[in-house]
Amino acid sequence: MDIEQGLLNKEGLPLDLAKSLARLSNGSFFEAIQQLKNPDGDKYFIDIFQNWMRLCYAVDFLQLNKLVDEIAKKDFGREKQKKFLEYGMRIFRECIIYNYASKDMNRLHDKESIFNGKFAQFIHGGNILELIEIFEHTHTGIVRNANPKIAFMNLSLKVCNFLKYKV
Repeated sequence: MDIEQGLLNKEGLPLDLAKSLARLSNGSFFEAIQQLKNPDGDKYFIDIFQNWMRLCYAVDFLQLNKLVDEIAKKDFGREKQKKFLEYGMRIFRECIIYNYASKDMNRLHDKESIFNGKFAQFIHGGNILELIEIFEHTHTGIVRNANPKIAFMNLSLKVCNFLKYKV
């Protein structure tokens, strides 16, 4: 509520935008301002993430290889690769909340919310720990200057298996 008030008073935002940014900022006024300055930050990742998860579920190695090439390119950059992995872990968190808690607790944009409604069934107690562990491992590898093509292809292959786990 304080973030919402701060956005209303200091930034002069409309009430609906202030509420949305406050909810998505995870209690950080700085994060709310960052989202205000760069509104397409997570929205940029949702399309790539959706496509990636669909390819992993379909186990389409040729298309996965092309997508991993795109992610591993220099113009994507290490910082963006790390943010992309953090974004994936956030989506997994939202899937678990969607499945095991109140759907009202989700902090998602409209497009993410639509995707989450369909994708959440594949993220559950039987695979969430493994998914988070491999995403964190890949994140650490990228931080430590690992080859992004190898790191993301390894991650993709493991995600292919984890998405097939049944509850």
